[in-house]
Amino acid sequence: MSATQEQVHEQIRVRLAAAVGADAADIGRIAQEAALCLHEGGQEPDFEVRSADFVTDPFFVCADRYWRRRFAESPSSETALACARWIAVHTTPGCRSAVREQWTLGNGFINRSHLETREQLDEAARSIAGAPEAADLALTVLLYHAGKLRANFSFDDLNSVLTASALATAAGPHRDEPVVLALRSFAAFGSRAVTTEHARDLLDRAWSAPQRSRHVVDVCLNGLAFSVPFNGQGELLRQ
Repeated sequence: MSATQEQVHEQIRVRLAAAVGADAADIGRIAQEAALCLHEGGQEPDFEVRSADFVTDPFFVCADRYWRRRFAESPSSETALACARWIAVHTTPGCRSAVREQWTLGNGFINRSHLETREQLDEAARSIAGAPEAADLALTVLLYHAGKLRANFSFDDLNSVLTASALATAAGPHRDEPVVLALRSFAAFGSRAVTTEHARDLLDRAWSAPQRSRHVVDVCLNGLAFSVPFNGQGELLRQ
């Protein structure tokens, strides 16, 4: 990084730090300006993100706006992989899952019209094979594509990607994380090829997980709302 680039990053860090405690509107404006500066300069944010709070954390909001621009510019698995590597380096462990879920599912929804082929996803999985953090990287790319399929209500394709793709295999133990189970339950509830009993089992596993997140709740309820009608659907939703 050149001296000039480092100066830009330092100015951004100082400005974002000064925005701590401001109201949400001012934080959003300052973070948006900083994100635009970074994006136009071809530089990724060079600071640590310690929360996924849109209301009070200008560093998170800036990074969120920056990656939203990156995904809009190139809504591909390559961008998701770059984002995954950034998350691994620049987020604290306590907020990493929340940041990953926000950016993958959110940007997947925004860019839902840009679907990649299974061959492209398989190539993404091959590109990370052998990396020490391969499972984490694969999970990010998998969730980003899953976010697109969920937004398009492509239930059977979503189920296939989450259970039988090279990315799912590469994600390893992450396939049992609540957000993946919730997405699988969403796919199962909407599919005509999967039983309601299986969908309910997946939902129960996601809903009862100690690390259940806001996004897990959202996906679970979304699956119930758009499921093929079944006996006890209303009672389950009320529960």
